[in-house]
This record gives sequence, structure tokens and C-alpha cells, in this order.
Amino acid sequence: MYRIPLDHDILKDHGVFFPRALSDELLFELRLAPAGSVVKGSDPTKLSYQLTDIQLEYEVIHSQKLADEALSNYKNGKRFMYEHITHLKTISIDKGSNTIINESINVPRRSTKGLLLLFDETYTAGTRNSEKTFNPNITGVKLTVDGIPNEIYSQGMKARDMWEEVFTIFGKENSSMNATDFYAGDRFGLFIDLRSMRDNDLHGSGLRLVNTKDGVHLAINRKGSGSRNVKCHIFILSDAQLNIVNRELERNLHKWLFAPRGCAILWVSPKFHDVIIPQVVSWCHDKSLQDRFFQQGTIDHTSYTSAAAAVKFYKEVGGMGAITKYNSQLACWAATMLAETWDTEVLPIPESMRAPFMAVIRLPGELSAAYGATMEGAEKMMSDVYYKYNVIACFVSIQASLWCRVSVQVYNVKEDYMQLGEVVLQLKEECANGFCPEVEKAAEPNRWSWCEDPH
Repeated sequence: MYRIPLDHDILKDHGVFFPRALSDELLFELRLAPAGSVVKGSDPTKLSYQLTDIQLEYEVIHSQKLADEALSNYKNGKRFMYEHITHLKTISIDKGSNTIINESINVPRRSTKGLLLLFDETYTAGTRNSEKTFNPNITGVKLTVDGIPNEIYSQGMKARDMWEEVFTIFGKENSSMNATDFYAGDRFGLFIDLRSMRDNDLHGSGLRLVNTKDGVHLAINRKGSGSRNVKCHIFILSDAQLNIVNRELERNLHKWLFAPRGCAILWVSPKFHDVIIPQVVSWCHDKSLQDRFFQQGTIDHTSYTSAAAAVKFYKEVGGMGAITKYNSQLACWAATMLAETWDTEVLPIPESMRAPFMAVIRLPGELSAAYGATMEGAEKMMSDVYYKYNVIACFVSIQASLWCRVSVQVYNVKEDYMQLGEVVLQLKEECANGFCPEVEKAAEPNRWSWCEDPH
């Protein structure tokens, strides 16, 4: 008999859970091992198994007051914080020769709680003990975050520290976990705690891995012995959040799935139903809120009809993990390349404040002199770059200089930013040869704008 606890944070840490108040049902998806890993047989193509007598056990609270409170929260908006676990990769280790294991993890996460490494030996199909993990004789672990040694274990994590790290996140009082089984038995795991506060009920205290160059690098030292291979499974534990608004999951197909603009969900508080109207006045303009937005005579339905293609595209490129990895790496490359091309610098924004897919690079000083480091100068330069070179770029004024703000999306390539770099150099050369932009510069110097020094 197997018992699978569905103790998700949504059910136990956010007040009373009221499933009937949601428009869609809460769904748990359980993935079972293939038959070849569970059942023995002479013909692998005919192996199968089934689960019978499946029962769902849960507790129910009969309280109309609590039900009304939950319904009100789901309508007005409620955030659910939970722990998300990603099986990042599986690597193979030779027990005898691989005495040093180097792995880099640079998956963007706003709050990375830690990394979990589990090791298992090769096994014959149908004979594996799924709860057994292997201790590969790890003697020490060195950890760097974006090239900087970890402060807690600046001299490296020793074998004696590994049990404490695991017990902090997974252990409970009076549990069956103990150090003897951990080190010498079949319950070993390596956990790298990246939280700033070791409180298992606290969300958001993990390491921020957004727009980092190197991410987290592990250098694992071990004693080599034996001849077979060992599999190492690497998991990422991170904090996650979902929002419920008007009893439904909050989402935006344009922002997250690359559908055309205007494809999203609009929720309006009932008290504003009479004053919220579409931009286009059409049929049913004097009807209910839903009727007013349901059919508009001159609306373009492309954003809605393309929703299925947007979801398909999102999945085909690898989902948000692959998109975030590509975008953040391209943004970092583009920023460095443009700064070198223009002989300037990248705006030194702290990691905690940096947008993952954006970068800001100082423009050559000659352009700040020609246009003036003001909002009007930046807008004039955007206009000139567009009409002269057919390139759309964003320029801003920051503390007496003009800067270029670049953003990256999954459909961008390096050539886009290389073209931008060349265009700015061409405009710089034009200004050096006598081109004078028609723009009014700041009358007096200040820390936010630029003006020419008097002669």
C-alpha cells in the first residue's frame, strides 16, 4: 500500500481552501514510472501494471462564514506562495575517475532557495529501490555565485556540514532522519542552501538569479573508487507565486505567450461596471459590461484567434525557463558588445534592481553634446535614428548623459544589436562632420541634463 501526501502549500498555508469558489478545479498530476522500471518480464513490450482501490482522503470544514471569506478573497485577489521544484538535469559520473565534478547552474529565478543533488547507481530494470540514494564519497564543495565565493562557506563546504544543511530544509523534530543513515546508509543527498534566512515557512529569501553572467558554480571533490557510473540528479528549489483574481488564474497572453497586444483577461470590480467602456463605441453600448466588450464593430480579432498558436510557440521554444535563459544571456552579451563598440560603459545597476531582459549603455559623449542630455534630446535622437537609418531604439537621459536602453525577447538575435551599434557610430560621425540636430537644449546645467560649457 502506498500513501502519497498532497500537502501542497496552496492547501495548507493560505487559509481555508475553497475549491468550489474557483472557476477551474485544482488538478494534481502524478507521473508514474514506466512499466519496465517496475515490473519484471521476459518480453519488455508486454509489461504493464495498474493501480486499484485509489482513495482520496481529506478533511472538510462546514462553515458558511469561512466559505464566504474564501470566496471574497478569490474574487478580490489572492496570492499563493509555494515552493517550486525543477529537475534541471541528470549527469553521469564515473565512480573511479571523476574525482572533481564541476557544474554551473544559471537558471533565472527571483528567489532560489537551494540546489539538491541526489545520486543513484545503475540498476537492473524492476529491481530498483526508489528510496535509495548513494553517497559518492564527497569530501568538499566549493561554491561561487556569479564568480564570488559564497560567504557562509568561503573555505568550502566540508563533509561534516552536509547533514546539517539537509536537515535544516527537510528534517523535522522526532523524524526518522538521522546522520548515521545519511552518511553511511541509503539516504544521502547534497543540499546547497541559498537562502538568506533559514525559515522554511518564509518565501522570497532565496538567492536572486536574474541577468547573472555565471550563476551558481559548484566544484565538488570526491574520493574515486569503483568502476561503474553513478547518475547525479540536480534539482532547483525556488519560491513561486500564482495570483487568483475574480476566481481565476491571473494571466496575460501577450506578455507571457507572445500573442498580439490586447489578448488578456480584464477583470473589473462590480462597482465600476457602469463606467468602464470600450474605446470603440459599437453594438450593445448601453448593455452590461460583458455585452459592451463582447462584440465591437471595428475590433481586430487576431489577438484572440492566435492564442492557440501563441501557446504552441511558447512550448516549442522550451517554455519560460529556456526563454529566460536565452534572453538574459543575449542581454548581457549585447550590453558588453555595445559598450565596447561605443567605448563607453554599462549602467552599474545592482543585481537586485536589474530587469532580467534589459540593459542600459552610455552613448558616446559627442551625441550627448549634439542633442543635449534631456528628455527632448533623447526623443529627438530616437526620431533621427528611425528616419535616417530605419532603426527603432530607446534613448533616455540619466545624470548629464544620454543612454541607450536595450531590451531582449526570444525572437531577437545578435545581429539586431550589432546593427544598432553601427547606426549610433554613423550618427556620431555625422554630428562630428557638422550635423546639428534641431532640439532645444537645457538652459542651465544640472545633474539631470546636459548643456555646453560656455566659452
